[in-house]
Amino acid sequence: MSLKNHISNWIQASPWIRGSRLYYKLQRYRLYKDCQIDYSLTKDHELLKTLEKDGLAFIPNFLPDDQIDQLAKESMEMLELAEKDQYPGYFQNGALQSVRIGRVDQNSELAKRVFYDDARIQDLAKAYVSKKVKSSRREVDFKLTPGAVADADMAHFDDWRQRFKAFLFLTDVGPENGPMNYWKGSHIPKPWMLRYFREYDRDGGYGRFGHFFEQEMLKICEENGYEKHSCTGKKGTLLLADFRGLHSSTPLISGRRLIMGQVFEM
Repeated sequence: MSLKNHISNWIQASPWIRGSRLYYKLQRYRLYKDCQIDYSLTKDHELLKTLEKDGLAFIPNFLPDDQIDQLAKESMEMLELAEKDQYPGYFQNGALQSVRIGRVDQNSELAKRVFYDDARIQDLAKAYVSKKVKSSRREVDFKLTPGAVADADMAHFDDWRQRFKAFLFLTDVGPENGPMNYWKGSHIPKPWMLRYFREYDRDGGYGRFGHFFEQEMLKICEENGYEKHSCTGKKGTLLLADFRGLHSSTPLISGRRLIMGQVFEM
C-alpha cells in the first residue's frame, strides 16, 4: 500500500481530523481552486446572474410537449423493466418517498440528446462551476405513492462541496405533486455554516448529515433573510440549482411526479 493510501486511511479513521478547521480548509482549497463563475462560457447571462444570487433558476418550456411526453413514456417503461430486474441501469427503491433509476442516458437516445448532452445546460454548468465540471448521476426520480415521507423532507444541504444539478420536469409539478422547497441565497457560504460543514465530514451519515430541525430553520432564516421558494412548474420546465443551498422535499399528495436529473461535480 502506498504512503498516500496509508495517510488517506488514517484520516478516514480519525473523526477529529475530518472535523478539524484545518482539514476543512485544505479540502476546500483543493476542491475550489479551479471553481469560479465565468460569464464568457454561456450566452445565458441573466440566468447565470440569477443562479449566482439565488442559487436556483428556471427555464419554462425548455422542451416541447411531444418530446417531454416521449421521455415520460420511456421513463415509465424503464421503471417497469427495473421492477422486473430487467433494467440494465441501476434501480433504487427505498420504499419511502421516491424511486430512482440511473444510467438513463445509456437507455434513451432521446434523453441523451435533448437533455443530458444538451450544450446549453453543459455551458451553464461550466460557467457556474468550472470548465472542469463533469456530468454524473443521469437519473429519473419517480414519486408515485401519496403520503410517503422521507428524511429529505427536513431542510438540508447536500454537501459543502459543489453539487450543481439540472432537473427536467416530465410531469406538471404543482403544490400537491411533491415539489422541492429551496431557500434562496442559502448557497452562499457564511461563517455560521462552518460548524455544520465540519460536522458533515466528521460524522457523515451517523450525524445530522446537513439536516436541520424546523426550530433551527426559523432562527437561520430570520438571521440571514432566507426566503423559501416552492419549485413548481409545468412539464417541460428546466430547474437549475446549487445544492449547497438549503432545500427539502415534500410528500406527494396527489397524482405522480417524474423528474429527469443530472448532477455536475468536480
